[in-house]
Amino acid sequence: MPLGMTCTVRVNRREIQVGAGSLKAEQILQLAGLSPDEYDLFRVSGQDSEKLDPGVVVEIEDGMQCNAILKSVPYG
Repeated sequence: MPLGMTCTVRVNRREIQVGAGSLKAEQILQLAGLSPDEYDLFRVSGQDSEKLDPGVVVEIEDGMQCNAILKSVPYG
């Protein structure tokens, strides 16, 4: 995607507009108004999801879907 283009990323049904390129997982949470200290970020692909550590660099794709889950909630 050319520089200067924006992409839509969905985090828990909230759509955020970000520049094309890459961001750290913690930055995606912050842009969605969520604290990386309180939430874990998961990238959703079909029926699967992958937990992203806060410092992991994520290549942004338009329409990317993520879920943010409170760290205090047991999941797995």
